[in-house]
Amino acid sequence: IVELPNAYKINTPPYKPVIVPRNNLISYVFRIFDRYGNLVYETHDPEAGWDGQYQGKSGFMDVFVAQVEIVNSRGESISRSGSVLLFY
Repeated sequence: IVELPNAYKINTPPYKPVIVPRNNLISYVFRIFDRYGNLVYETHDPEAGWDGQYQGKSGFMDVFVAQVEIVNSRGESISRSGSVLLFY
């Protein structure tokens, strides 16, 4: 299961994809882009998530694009993307 929540409230646990099970990942990339396509956040750590900040500052209410790409232990490539609303 790979799901991307479509909303995130700042000052709550970090925003990250829901991946079940997490223990069978060979490769993982999670990215957040702003509405202009600029990379806002990227991690290769499946336990890390976006805290709504950009360049060290709290984000502003807006819609961003979330993208996750994984390869599981069976060699299957899975990618998902979708919009995420950042709000206070």
